[in-house]
Amino acid sequence: MPANTVIWNDTVGSRWLITPEMMRHTPGSWFVTTTIYDSETQNVTLRVTSFMNKCLFWNTEKNKWSTDGCMVGEDSTPELTQCLCNHLTLFGSSFFVMPNYVDISRTAELFATVNRNYVVLALLCVFFGLYLLTLLWACYADRRAQKGRKMTLLEDNHPGALYNYLISVQTGHRKNAGTSAIVTVTLSGSEGESSLHDLTDPDKKVFYEGEC
Repeated sequence: MPANTVIWNDTVGSRWLITPEMMRHTPGSWFVTTTIYDSETQNVTLRVTSFMNKCLFWNTEKNKWSTDGCMVGEDSTPELTQCLCNHLTLFGSSFFVMPNYVDISRTAELFATVNRNYVVLALLCVFFGLYLLTLLWACYADRRAQKGRKMTLLEDNHPGALYNYLISVQTGHRKNAGTSAIVTVTLSGSEGESSLHDLTDPDKKVFYEGEC
């Protein structure tokens, strides 16, 4: 593939814009390399950031975002997109900052340097311990919620009824959220309403605090 050279500017940096047309005409892998020449400075730190910007407009005929007639300008940054369009309409922008490459093969090498920074190691241990405590608490809360669920058949339930209704009632978790009173329910419809039904269970107490 052909090479493209960009001269670095020590004040504002340099940008190299890769357009979709370039990608279509030069398929394959793209590489970014840096070379220092004719420089009197010995220690030079270069930072290379890759990001993807896109200029869009709302196509009222197709009812979707489109890139027809729009292109990204050379003054675009990871925080700002310069759009060059040949028409006026409702515009928008899409951008994506490329993540840093993670070399998994260096995992053991990186863990070997943990003893050089005990603060990071301590923070990792604290966060991992908090995660385990939260996980244990969530498992305990799920089991407690499962035990709190009860199903009761009403005493006036008829086994030959054509329709069955499942009513879910959940009490709060605050203090004294339960009740020992007899709770009644009435089903209302467009053609009338049913008689009163007592939500009680002769074998156990219902409407405890934080139960359903």
